[in-house]
Amino acid sequence: MRVTPVPATVSAHAAIGIRMRGLEWLEQPPERAVSAAACVRTARSVRARTLFGQRSSPLLLADELRVGNGGSTLAQMAKKNRVNWVASVGAEGGPLMIADISDYAKWTGAAPYAELRRMGAKYVEATKDRMRTLHYWGQFTDRLPPPFAADGGHQYIQCASEAEAQARLGELIAAIKRALPSVEVTESEDQTHILLPGEDDDLEMQVELSPKSEYDASWQANEDADAWFHDFRAVRALFWEIEGGGVAEVGRTADGSEIVLVRSWVDEDSDENHVRQLVDRKAASEKEVGELAIPSGRAVVVWSPVAPFQIEGLDGPEALMKLGETGDPPALDTEMMGGIGTIIRVKPGRYAVFIASTDDDDGDDERDWSCRWCRLTWVG
Repeated sequence: MRVTPVPATVSAHAAIGIRMRGLEWLEQPPERAVSAAACVRTARSVRARTLFGQRSSPLLLADELRVGNGGSTLAQMAKKNRVNWVASVGAEGGPLMIADISDYAKWTGAAPYAELRRMGAKYVEATKDRMRTLHYWGQFTDRLPPPFAADGGHQYIQCASEAEAQARLGELIAAIKRALPSVEVTESEDQTHILLPGEDDDLEMQVELSPKSEYDASWQANEDADAWFHDFRAVRALFWEIEGGGVAEVGRTADGSEIVLVRSWVDEDSDENHVRQLVDRKAASEKEVGELAIPSGRAVVVWSPVAPFQIEGLDGPEALMKLGETGDPPALDTEMMGGIGTIIRVKPGRYAVFIASTDDDDGDDERDWSCRWCRLTWVG
């Protein structure tokens, strides 16, 4: 099972962003002409040195990244490649999200539903009936009465509605109190803590309704997947797992018909060249996972716990919709972290999504580098 926690900084910042920028993010993004002419591991090399700090890709750091073979640079080699590396996106754990810019405007990320609901009726409606699972775990689940007893680990009971899940939570608490009268129950808005006093050690258990956020709803339904799609508020986004904290490089072809994201683990700067050569063209090992629509021609690539109202300098959907219309792909920052996203101009339309990893191919077993990548190719 892939563990995908929300870093504490993101959870804290979620509340800050909601309070600061508030309800305007639930408004439908304004209808406007899109002026873009075309649609669009922690690494030990330069990636580690630029983590969250710079938008520039290694291809723009040619003086620093000199490779062998007569002193040629990555910048020189880029002239021979289909893919131009134009941005980088950092993450502290959890997948990257790729979505059309207008769809990203509706994303609430790791902001807790409970926090959102306190902000007003629109958020109440937008998050209605989302927490439909009773989730409990702890040190004495084997002592629980049926039907709740379990040998251990996290337990999930899927319900038809949030009201049913809330009722099941009440049933669980009542059953525990009957079976284990000495328990001490402490309830908060988002979680119930249960303490079972013992002669030697006290035992603990936690109970909650889940998912607690739209970000949780996405990854909890796809814990073992390398890539998946998540539907929310009548739109769809792609999520791609980069395996832990680190930086993914983002590239596109000159005609904007292809986007490539790559996460690499390298020991030598020169190995970056091997990574780019490998992913420059579609490989036989690539697996198709579905399609993503990018009708505006601007694709947001962002660390998925981050919602648009957490992005520095944005006070609403109108400000978001102005980003990336011209110039280089912008760097998206939060108050606490930089370089957690970008916006890429591509060819408007539908994109087939492919993923692959050097762990899955029949390549050179002697190589001392590895990578995983995600390719989006225009199909119409």
